[in-house]
Amino acid sequence: MKTFGEGEKFFVINHETNTIYNDVVEFDKSRLDQAIKSYNGFPKDDATLLVRGIDGQFLLKKGDK
Repeated sequence: MKTFGEGEKFFVINHETNTIYNDVVEFDKSRLDQAIKSYNGFPKDDATLLVRGIDGQFLLKKGDK
């Protein structure tokens, strides 16, 4: 919440399978469709989240826990 709580934004967070790398991509609230497209662009085996920044709610999640 402290990290993602600024304004009304969406974040796509991805952890690549078998690596130490994480990607965090930020989207304005008016670009939810692009955030979903970004989320869907990551492999299904990667741990990927779509987070609403204002309250930290997970909107979508896939991959390893």
